[in-house]
Amino acid sequence: MLDSQSIQKSEEIWGRYALLETYHFSAHSLLSFAIAAWPEAPAVLLREHYRCHHKIINFYNQKFYGGKLIVMTEDHEEPDVLTMYRTALGNHARGHLNQRQIDVIRQEVLPSLERQGYGSIGIITPYRDQVTAIQTQLGQDLEVATVHKFQDWEKNTLPML
Repeated sequence: MLDSQSIQKSEEIWGRYALLETYHFSAHSLLSFAIAAWPEAPAVLLREHYRCHHKIINFYNQKFYGGKLIVMTEDHEEPDVLTMYRTALGNHARGHLNQRQIDVIRQEVLPSLERQGYGSIGIITPYRDQVTAIQTQLGQDLEVATVHKFQDWEKNTLPML
């Protein structure tokens, strides 16, 4: 992720050399650049999916694959694969820390999951500061990590976005 200083510097470079929009690197991802630079490059979509539960991957299957993705995971008809917890309206985040989210995890989410018998719970959050705050306030024994750290773990996870 670019900080404001890096974006300002990249804008200066892009403007100084009068580069095409394709090369506007602070505004486009590497993938969007590659697609624009090589429009004739073949695209290959995933055919089989082995990671997510049917109820989770089905949205992406319909939205991006037209229902053609073959989901290889088993559906055991669990009733609570997708659960939403709402926090109070308002801006509760301060930088990369959201105290209200931690309060909801402590007061609502963890008690609910414990009542349902979940013994192994993982919490995914996008920021390291939030990981640290959750572990500090809720205990080091709770498995909390960013998406990148959790990748490939087999765990009943609770994404906190």
